[in-house]
Amino acid sequence: MQRRHLHLLAALIVAVIFSFTTAWEFVLEDWLIHGFVTHGEVSQAHKWEFIGAATIGAIIAAGIFNLIGLRIFADRDNADERYHRVVDLCPEAMWVNVDQKLVFANAAYIRQMRANSLDDLIGKSALEFIHPDSRDRYNTLREAFLTGQGQIQSEEVKRRRLDGTEYIGEYSVGHTIWNGKPAVQVVCRDITERKQSTEALLQSEMRFRGLIDIATDAVISIDLQGNIQLFNQGAEKIFGHNTEDILGKPLDLLLPERFRSGHGHHLKQFVQSPETSRLMNGRDGIYGMRKDGSEFPAEASISKLALPTGIVLTVMLRDITERHLAEDRLRRANQELESAAKLKDRFLAAMSH
Repeated sequence: MQRRHLHLLAALIVAVIFSFTTAWEFVLEDWLIHGFVTHGEVSQAHKWEFIGAATIGAIIAAGIFNLIGLRIFADRDNADERYHRVVDLCPEAMWVNVDQKLVFANAAYIRQMRANSLDDLIGKSALEFIHPDSRDRYNTLREAFLTGQGQIQSEEVKRRRLDGTEYIGEYSVGHTIWNGKPAVQVVCRDITERKQSTEALLQSEMRFRGLIDIATDAVISIDLQGNIQLFNQGAEKIFGHNTEDILGKPLDLLLPERFRSGHGHHLKQFVQSPETSRLMNGRDGIYGMRKDGSEFPAEASISKLALPTGIVLTVMLRDITERHLAEDRLRRANQELESAAKLKDRFLAAMSH
């Protein structure tokens, strides 16, 4: 309202100056034509005529200027009202700060802050809602913004609501003008749930990797092209490869040359089948190949899992060299027992004669 009063006063002053100037030009011209000005003097009656004309002109001019000003203010008010309506429909929290004080906020921000109304937020300091853990970060971002960085995009800041609860806001900040003053417009998305989900996923992945890494068997995940995506510590011990060196390499590197030609066909067949897991037992058993080129007998199974990012194949493999050696020892022992039994039978038969 103060702005409008100032406008009316300014309009009146301009109108008086304009009307007196215009009236003087027209009245003086009329007097000169009709001879009312003699020896540079004007009669008292004609002076009052000039004052009356100027006053009427001032009133008319003031009215015109006021109507123009009111139209300008009406247009500005309508524009502000349209802006508020549009911003209130925005699902993201938005607010405007002038000199670090909140002067406007949309409905989404009122909900985000758990305020009863905009009045609960107007005039509040921006720093008041920044969590102590993030104030250094906030001040750094603010300094960078004010010293030349045109805008800030997707920066995370920990915040506090009116009720004291905490959340993580993802900030985007830009310059604007509010009632003729430099201002800062902020868009803030509450990403607390997203951060919690991401953290839970990371924790789950860490637990999964922990379980995988303590397994003595080799656990190897591959993509549909047969490239290694996961290689646990058990696989490192069995094959002799470091995880960093083998990731992204084809699984064929872990197979003896004679098995590689048919491996791709069996892999494709399994992917296209309805089975979710399968034992990998060849006619002559299966063998792996270590980094040094030596071979070893193995038993393995393969499973597939459909993820949003695609199908992942996982091979569980165990080195059964010791089992084979034990089976060989047992077989030789049995053979020796059979031979001993036959010798005993022959000896007893010879003694009976």
